Amino acid sequence: MHEFIERPYQGEDDFWRIRNFLRDVFVLNDWREFSWPVIRWDYWRWHGIMNLNDGVLERDVFIWETGVDDIAAVLNRENAGHAFLHMHPRYKCKALEEQVIIRAEESLKVPSRRGGRALWVWCDSMDIQRQEILKTRDY
Repeated sequence: MHEFIERPYQGEDDFWRIRNFLRDVFVLNDWREFSWPVIRWDYWRWHGIMNLNDGVLERDVFIWETGVDDIAAVLNRENAGHAFLHMHPRYKCKALEEQVIIRAEESLKVPSRRGGRALWVWCDSMDIQRQEILKTRDY
């Protein structure tokens, strides 16, 4: 069992570390988009954030690391109220996914049209573990 350390995005080094993480995860997942491809991360940062004001890296990105500074997971928004979870397949486990979803609920929810709070958590149709976690959390 791994222990994961959560922290917010802290600067330019994190941008490049996340970029490398996404590239590695894409390959480890046999080229399936269980996480964002690098081009989408670049697009969000350089166009979505800088031109469309669609988030703030230091407020809207969270990193979970292992004790040896490997990135185990990344959480980011794109549009308001949309949470994207990027999990390294080596560390993908129920406990880590629950931590990431809880952080998304605490940090990325937005007001809903009915006066409550809303959050959309993206999930691949084949990701049974995440689907079960989301069901237990009333998604």
